[in-house]
Amino acid sequence: MVIYLLIATNIVYLSGITFFDISNHQLIRDLSFPAILGLAIYSYLDRKNITVFKILFLVSSGLFLLYSFSNGMYYLPATKIPKLKILIKVIYYASLFVLFSDVYRKKDIVTTFLKVIFLGTNIFLAWYYLGLTLRSLPVLVYSIPFFVYFISSRRINIPLDFLSVAAILFAISATISTLLSADKWIAFLGMCHFLTGLLLFFIGRGIKKEEDLKEVIFLMIGFFGICCIAFSGFIVYYIILGSGNLLESNIASFHVNGIGGMIALFFPLLFYGLRHKNTTFKVFLYLSFIAVVFVLIKSESRAAMIGVAVSLFLIAGYYIFSGCRSHRRHVILVVLGAIPILILTIIFFQNFIKTDEFLSSRTLMIRFSVWELFLSRVVHFAPYFGFGPDNVAMNAVLPANLLRKETINDYLFFIHNSGINLHGHNILIQYLFSYGSIGLALFLVFMMRSVLHFKKMYFASSEKFGMLIFIFALISIFCQEMLDFTFVDTFTFFPCLFFLGAINGYRDQPADILEIKSFSSIYFRLFVHVFIVIFYMVSFYESYNVCVLLNQHKVAGNYINADIFENLLFKTVPDSVTMGRLISLENRKLPEFIYPRNLQFGGEIYWTLPDKSTKNLENARLKFEACVRLYSYSAFCHRRLYDIYSSLAQPDLAKSHLESSKRLDVFHLMPE
Repeated sequence: MVIYLLIATNIVYLSGITFFDISNHQLIRDLSFPAILGLAIYSYLDRKNITVFKILFLVSSGLFLLYSFSNGMYYLPATKIPKLKILIKVIYYASLFVLFSDVYRKKDIVTTFLKVIFLGTNIFLAWYYLGLTLRSLPVLVYSIPFFVYFISSRRINIPLDFLSVAAILFAISATISTLLSADKWIAFLGMCHFLTGLLLFFIGRGIKKEEDLKEVIFLMIGFFGICCIAFSGFIVYYIILGSGNLLESNIASFHVNGIGGMIALFFPLLFYGLRHKNTTFKVFLYLSFIAVVFVLIKSESRAAMIGVAVSLFLIAGYYIFSGCRSHRRHVILVVLGAIPILILTIIFFQNFIKTDEFLSSRTLMIRFSVWELFLSRVVHFAPYFGFGPDNVAMNAVLPANLLRKETINDYLFFIHNSGINLHGHNILIQYLFSYGSIGLALFLVFMMRSVLHFKKMYFASSEKFGMLIFIFALISIFCQEMLDFTFVDTFTFFPCLFFLGAINGYRDQPADILEIKSFSSIYFRLFVHVFIVIFYMVSFYESYNVCVLLNQHKVAGNYINADIFENLLFKTVPDSVTMGRLISLENRKLPEFIYPRNLQFGGEIYWTLPDKSTKNLENARLKFEACVRLYSYSAFCHRRLYDIYSSLAQPDLAKSHLESSKRLDVFHLMPE
């Protein structure tokens, strides 16, 4: 009964967040029809075996795919690639087909769930530029009920061993960092992103059958090949147009760093895919190899190249020392070793002709400045628990007197070119910044425990090649993440955690279980239940407010603009009808206690009203005061409070907020 209640709650949430947002109703209607049609066809074909649980699973999964694809297509960046949305629609239709056909063929529900998650968070829907947005919530809301069901029905076996305890301790530390963060909304979204990855880690550990794991892996490898072939096509199209300069930082508006992270993780798995029995699939993978090399050459993602080169040498070493004949060993070594050298050589000469930026010391020094910036901030201001997940905007509001002039200049260069959402370009530095020294220490303990556990599982496993390929993939992405940070992307982070769990599972061996007293188990379950209830309450509450804000954004249209800190402000005063609709939507919001920018825009609406009556100024003041209580680092809200108190003839309060505004606008980024 509890499972049914959780899934029903899941359906209500996904329905609300999908259909309440008026900004993309037409797109949602277009995508809803095939989902409803698929459910009707399935219900007819499988009418003798249909159950309530199957219907709930299909409706919930269909809604999740509908939300993910409609949201991703709505925020699809501008690009010169024609009909890109048609490609994404085809992927959506294919995802629905996988869902309904798997349930009809009575495939294991765990594998079907995993397919839905990975297809619903692919690179075309959750890309590098978006960062962490509201979409992080529905993924976790969708995942929790089925994760609970998998455990309670023993569809997965998750041992409570030292590795599981290490993962839980890291999650607790990350939760504390979230609660202590200055911007709790961004940290909350980052926490949801992290927890979804952790659930996938546990599911990867708990999958019982090797065949089920292979089915999911082959699907992911196939989709990776499709992505690389598609990006190759985009590059060719740019070349034909003579717009090769558009490839400097993105391919079809998808950032090369995000594409590089995907390649670093999945490239080694192509070798695993070659063990598939289907000849057509193998031919497809050979084409994917060519596409990967072409995309790497044109994207110039240096961090990804390092990861790919490392994985190639590891794979070459495996083939050389795994019993290949002597002459074949040398051939394999030469071929695999020559590929990364060839790639780097081509890129070197290509860039030597165009510019010296690719291998310039200036580029490297800027990266060192980024590392110095992040380390200085966390050491001096949040050494123990960090600033919370993805709270990178803190770099722009903390005092700059502890930074070198060169570091400040390099940071401003990044801000003016890419905005304030600059990551640490190093996974260890980024995790230290997000979770502090305690969180980083627990993360390293978790990783070291994973390595030790993998070592034990490897020697006892009958599938040594697969385990080695997975660990090579993880080494590849780790090398890439030492010079970049793409774990904010779901299509990199989620598969990475799932692979980490998969190589540490107990599919063929008895579990090494810890002895835990019964009362501890009871309290742990109680803690999990309370956490789920609180999470659902916060998710429903805040998602409603965010949907209202998105509707306001749609109503305001071209009247509004966002500054570098994502504060919404009016370019011109809207007409009276528009302002009336905005105020009407503002009155529908629930009291805000997490999302400061929601309050900021509410205050901006009342401040922009032509009638500067005491009532309107008071309404604006209450909103901005609430905003600075939630996020005291908002220079914009302090500046607006200066304007309001000046209008209310309260000079002392006005002066106080003006000083706060100037103090927080460290790099003079706030608009006049």
